[in-house]
Amino acid sequence: MSYYLSRMTPIEFITVSRTPQRVQTLRQSIALAMAGAFPHQLTVIDGNTHDLFNGYNAAAAQTKGEILVFVHDDVQLLGNPLAFGRPFQLLQSPDTGFIGAAGSRILDTTGMWWGGNLTREQTFANCRGLIFHAAQNEFGIHGLIWPGGSAEFGQVLVVDGVVLMCHRRTFNRVNGFDAATYQGFHFYDVDTTFRAHQFGLKNYAAPLPLLHGSLGKYDEKWEKNRAIFAEKFKGVLPCKL
Repeated sequence: MSYYLSRMTPIEFITVSRTPQRVQTLRQSIALAMAGAFPHQLTVIDGNTHDLFNGYNAAAAQTKGEILVFVHDDVQLLGNPLAFGRPFQLLQSPDTGFIGAAGSRILDTTGMWWGGNLTREQTFANCRGLIFHAAQNEFGIHGLIWPGGSAEFGQVLVVDGVVLMCHRRTFNRVNGFDAATYQGFHFYDVDTTFRAHQFGLKNYAAPLPLLHGSLGKYDEKWEKNRAIFAEKFKGVLPCKL
């Protein structure tokens, strides 16, 4: 594999965090995963004063690299540059939108790509990807696989936000994350990647090896942003690739 990206500006990893210990672990895992093949830096935004929408936007404005990688602070990258070289190269294509570890080819009228009005069969047929989560077992890890039992990768409609990669031109084209409409830590990913799709860009779920420290919270704040998303895009939902 050619690491021609090493001659370019750094890969800009971006996180929003309230926990220095998480940042340190994330920073170490990034360094190991890049292994000197890709220049990189991690920009950390204070999660006590920023949510993911305005925090990610603020960090993007502070950085100059062509490739932006928005990542949760409780993530550890696994693997080596061989796992990331091809996704980074794919981001060079002008028709690429966002790349992440999981996503779906379908959205229903509720704005969900699992559950909601979707049947189990529809969910499993259209979801893509694989994310390892921390778990209470002998190895401390559990794999959430899409579709069930067989990880598949490829083009998707929307991308899960545990990690979101994009070229800066894509970020600028969709005008970043919609901090004017939403607040908090939910639906920043579905909203932004769905807008990229509406611009005619191709989003992907890719085999990105990582360990996520949590499964996420589907609470009242999540439901509030879900309802905002469903109302915002009610004219184009449901949608399927």
